[in-house]
Amino acid sequence: MDGRIIFSKIRCLYTNIRSIMNNNKRDELYHKLVQDNIDILGITESWAKNEFMDCEIAFPGYNVYRRDRNIGTRGGGVLLYINAMLMSCQLREDLISETLWVSVLGNQVRDLVIGICYRSQAASPDEISNMNSLIKLYSKKNLLFMGDFNYRDVDWHTVQTIGEGQEFLDVLQDSFLVQHVNTPTRGNNILDLIISTEPEMIEDLQVTCPISTSDHNLISWNLIYNMTKNVECKRRCYFKGNFTAFENELKEVNWMERFKDCNVDVMWNMFGDKMNECLNKFIPETSCPKKVSPPWFRKDIKRNIKLRNKLWIRYTKYPDFSNEFKYKRARNLVTSLIREAKIIFEQKLADRIKIDAKAFYSYIKCKSKTRSSLGPILSSKGDLLVNDQDI
Repeated sequence: MDGRIIFSKIRCLYTNIRSIMNNNKRDELYHKLVQDNIDILGITESWAKNEFMDCEIAFPGYNVYRRDRNIGTRGGGVLLYINAMLMSCQLREDLISETLWVSVLGNQVRDLVIGICYRSQAASPDEISNMNSLIKLYSKKNLLFMGDFNYRDVDWHTVQTIGEGQEFLDVLQDSFLVQHVNTPTRGNNILDLIISTEPEMIEDLQVTCPISTSDHNLISWNLIYNMTKNVECKRRCYFKGNFTAFENELKEVNWMERFKDCNVDVMWNMFGDKMNECLNKFIPETSCPKKVSPPWFRKDIKRNIKLRNKLWIRYTKYPDFSNEFKYKRARNLVTSLIREAKIIFEQKLADRIKIDAKAFYSYIKCKSKTRSSLGPILSSKGDLLVNDQDI
């Protein structure tokens, strides 16, 4: 397939972030995406609302799928970010439980369903029942499922419980699903889970230091699954185009003669073919830029993030007051440095607007617009349409 390649190892990341609108968390999270070359990111407790535009929560190079809590109370909400080079589409929007389901194109034989869920401790029986029924439904396919399920009473080492988590365990066991997290993700509890249809799908799972002041740890892993990835990302460099030659070539065409005795569809196809010919001839292409950390993400910030992560590891191994104090002091320093660096960077852009207006407006544009690639869509029969003509 032109411009595409099959990847078998996909980098994934998940966290309960407690507000994606927190700039410090979002900025540090994007640095993490770039640094670790993450393809799939799941977020619970996004705290996003309907009035938030996609561009306010988007990351460059990713398609964002969202399910906000719409009952008026603060909290909840789930997000999925899928690398734009992976062909993905949302399967359905559920109106009861806080779940989200996206299909990602696989190896042309079997696609993968990716689900994410936030089960609030105050979730109603109807929400829980709806969540469980959807898990059963999509477990019949290849499934990667993640989220914050808040089942404190489940012992995931023995896969047993005497509390409210029994129904959930029954669903997993009846559906032959595998839960991979066996390290605490919040305090001493395993609340955040990574679930798959096959045990071999998850490799090198790690529970690591939280993002900023989030009270849930990060979970990262490799997804072992053949996926189609568009690796040749190209775009037109219109500012380098030869528009004079473009215009002259169009003027040389005798359109009245060419369109003679043609219907409107034939005329449109002929005109489109000529336009594409001129585009290829006079407007050069270039590779899309690679994802990079924000320009204000200084070396001292990266250095202090590494130090904070080391102190977090020490604190989890030896959880005394001294190690906790050192970790939290380093965490707060990272938060302050990110806030300070961003303010300084934006102030310099504003001060230089008269001599470098392009840099200022480029920065504003990236904060006010988002673009999603056209991926596969669902037909009326529920099949994924991949071919451009079918779409």
